Amino acid sequence: MKPLTAKQAAEWCRNLGVPAEPSSGPSREILADHFGLPEDSTGRVAVAAERLAQFDGASRILIWITGWGVWPSVDRSDDFREIRAELGEPRWLDEIPAHLASKADFDYLCRMVKCAVSSLWDLYLVGPKGRKILHFSHDEWGGSRGIPTMPNKAQHPTA
Repeated sequence: MKPLTAKQAAEWCRNLGVPAEPSSGPSREILADHFGLPEDSTGRVAVAAERLAQFDGASRILIWITGWGVWPSVDRSDDFREIRAELGEPRWLDEIPAHLASKADFDYLCRMVKCAVSSLWDLYLVGPKGRKILHFSHDEWGGSRGIPTMPNKAQHPTA
């Protein structure tokens, strides 16, 4: 997995035609499908795993954490640090919020996503060519583009 700064992640997205800003990640306006997330961690992780499967086999996947630590009672920062340490990345999310994963990194990517979603962190996944995009919000909703609609579809709250 290649670690990326927010600026590098935004540039990678924009090179694929995905509007993105270093301060906030990809634009939420490009998400075509919105869905609710269960209140419990186990349910959130199950929803994330189901949608994450749509990226299996992709040559490159960007994971970009854009918000963390919103809900201290469910935060799993230590677990996330351990995953990153296994990858040789000692820096924290404020410095390196994104990783570019290859096919060989898919298991690590899944662990990162599940940890982040169970912690109610904001994150984006962007597939190769920018056709598939997946977002999870700390406000217990998600959105996607280029991924088939799945059963728990719901409208996200208005901002």
